[in-house]
Amino acid sequence: MTRTAKLNFAYKYPNRKWICTDADALQYGRQLTDTLFEFKDENTEATLVDITEYEAKEIEHTINAYGYTQLKGENKAKGLENIEELYGKSTNWIIAECIFEMEFSK
Repeated sequence: MTRTAKLNFAYKYPNRKWICTDADALQYGRQLTDTLFEFKDENTEATLVDITEYEAKEIEHTINAYGYTQLKGENKAKGLENIEELYGKSTNWIIAECIFEMEFSK
């Protein structure tokens, strides 16, 4: 999906509910598809995060900073928790939120 198509999709569904993800930072997010999310906070305009645009290594590096891993077993010794075991169906949301906070939030 091109960036323009993603923006059109976001504007096509303006009623998708924004959910407060961090009250202290006035951060909000909403899920547009299984892998496309939109986040904003008090200092950042609404930003699209499509997790399919990130390689597995990039995602792993980003979520490691929050204490998560997508790997199983061997990383538990490092103190990282498996993100899928922890969040189940919400895993993509958490990954997208971590990407937003690391790359876009001011």
